[in-house]
Amino acid sequence: MIFEFLKHVQGLSILVLLLVNPVKAELISIDDFLQTHMQSKSVNKLFSSELKDGFYSTTYSKRYLAITNFISKTVKTPDGTRDIKEPSKIDIFNSQRFLFTIPNDSKAHGLKWILDDVNAFLAFYKKDDGHSGLGLYETDGQLVKKLPVSYIVCASPTGKFFFRSISNHLNGLVRVYDENGKYYFKIPTIHDYQIEPATDSTLIVLHYKSVALWDVKNKKMLWENNIPRDDFITDMSGFKILYSVPADIIVVRDLIRLYCFDFQGNFLWSQEGFRGFRDINMLGVSEKDGMVAVSNTIDVNLYDRDGNLLVELDGKCLVNQGSLREV
Repeated sequence: MIFEFLKHVQGLSILVLLLVNPVKAELISIDDFLQTHMQSKSVNKLFSSELKDGFYSTTYSKRYLAITNFISKTVKTPDGTRDIKEPSKIDIFNSQRFLFTIPNDSKAHGLKWILDDVNAFLAFYKKDDGHSGLGLYETDGQLVKKLPVSYIVCASPTGKFFFRSISNHLNGLVRVYDENGKYYFKIPTIHDYQIEPATDSTLIVLHYKSVALWDVKNKKMLWENNIPRDDFITDMSGFKILYSVPADIIVVRDLIRLYCFDFQGNFLWSQEGFRGFRDINMLGVSEKDGMVAVSNTIDVNLYDRDGNLLVELDGKCLVNQGSLREV
C-alpha cells in the first residue's frame, strides 16, 4: 500500500491520497485544495511512502497525517479460528516526510487528537500496570505529558483544555479538564451531540436542534441558536462541524443541509443538496477567507463566505477526469 502527498504548485494547499490499488484513490484531506486547484488545475507530488503493514485508520489535521498500521493475527473463537486486524504502531507525517512513530503498545484504535498549534499528538501509551494511559507526544516521538484521565476525545489548539463526551438515552454532558488533566467544569447538553474546540477559550457544541458557543475559560455559554429548519434529522452520525476563526464562520452539516453562522451567533446562509442529489457533504472550509467546499455524491461546489456560488466541479476531476464549470 502506498500513500502520496500532493501539493499545489503555488504551495498553498495539500492533498493527501491513499492508493489502495493503481486505479482507485480515496480523498482524505482537502484543506484549501479546491480554492487553489480551481485556479490552475496543477498539482505536484511532494513524496510517497510505502506502508508495509497496511493502514488500520487515519487521523489528519492541517499540518500532519497520522496513520495507524495494523498487524494480522489468528485468534480462536467458539466457532473456530479467524483472522483479525489489530491496530499497531502509529506513523506521523507532515507534508514533506515521515517524522516519527508512536509505539501504540496499548493497541489503541488510532490517534485521539492532533494539536497543530503546539505540534503535539494525543495518543495512548501502556502503563506499568498494563493498562492504557493517555498522553501528549511531541514531534521527536517523546511522551512529554501523562494525563490522569483516559477518556479524552479532543483538545483545544494548544492543550489548555481537554474534553470528554458523556451521554445516555436521556441527556449528555461535556466534561472539561485543564491542561494538567484536572477536572474543570461540565457543560450540560442533550443525549446526542458533537463538539469542536475552536480556540483555547471557545468550544462549539452542536446537536440536532441548535448550535452553541461556550466560553470555556469563564465557564459560560456565549450564545445558542436554533438550526433554522423544522424537519430535524436526529441521527448525529451524519453531522459535522467546521470553522474558520480568521474568516469568522462556523459551518455545521446534517445529512441533507449545511448551515453557516458567525462567531457572534448570527445566521449567515444555508445550502441543500444540489444537481438532483438529496444528501450533502462538507469537504472543507478555507481558513483564510471562509470559502466552503461542498459535495453531493459526485460533484463539488465552492461557495464564498457569503454563500455565493463560485465554481462547480465535476467530481471526476478529483482523479484528473471530467471538466470544470465556472459560474
